Amino acid sequence: MLVEFLQHSTMAAVSAVPIYLVLIVIEVIAVRVIDPRPGGRESKGYGLVDTANSLALGAGSVVIHGLTEIGPLLWGFSAFYVLTPLKMPSTWWSWALALLGYDLLYYIRHRASHRIRLMWAGHQVHHSSQYFNLAVALRRKWAPPWQLAFNVPLILLGYSPAMIGAAITIDLTYQFFLHTETVGKLPRWIEYVFNTPSHHRVHHGSDADYVDRNYGAVLITWDRVFGTFVPETHPATYGLTHHVDSANPLVIGVSGYRDILDDLRGAETVRECVGILFRPPR
Repeated sequence: MLVEFLQHSTMAAVSAVPIYLVLIVIEVIAVRVIDPRPGGRESKGYGLVDTANSLALGAGSVVIHGLTEIGPLLWGFSAFYVLTPLKMPSTWWSWALALLGYDLLYYIRHRASHRIRLMWAGHQVHHSSQYFNLAVALRRKWAPPWQLAFNVPLILLGYSPAMIGAAITIDLTYQFFLHTETVGKLPRWIEYVFNTPSHHRVHHGSDADYVDRNYGAVLITWDRVFGTFVPETHPATYGLTHHVDSANPLVIGVSGYRDILDDLRGAETVRECVGILFRPPR
């Protein structure tokens, strides 16, 4: 069952690539032809080098994840699923709970990715662009998918790897559409419950009042509950607080880990090494 799921999920991911590329082309046309200033905001649109880097980083991430995800899914998830006495049926309510549970676990993992330097070293790739568009959504970390460990609670509750994989696919697809400046604020009730392009623009901002805010995936509710929500009150300054001084996607992809290694070489105690790996990023 799991092998068949992996085959189908891989085909789905590959099939989605042309759709994403078509949508990116449509947005490029939209920001040039249609009014690119929803709500009076100035849109940066697209940069040729930046977009090429986004596509290259996305392609590199697909290769890395394709080579490293099979092990955790086949052996880790299947082992936990066999061992747990619970088994969730495939019903509308179990699917609803799976999506809700995954959304909460995503919030926890995403917040940890910003507050633990070793995790941030990979995740910062996604925040490395000084633009904000659909192409930026394709920037994924160049690291093994250890974030899958955050889904173990769902496995222990009896959710099959196939159901979790479907939840991940739905979640990632939704988040793709959040990366745009061509959509202003949506109706108030949608902005209150769901993550929106407006909320996600804040998340990608390097401004002092925007940093480490709005971690949600589909729902913005978790940010409201845990005190990390900030509304969009001014145009965001996109990118990292310390920009990667290179336009080379290879450098961008590994720069976070390179900086950690540089700091570890200068460390003098074990405690200092642990701090370098697990303290919040600078």
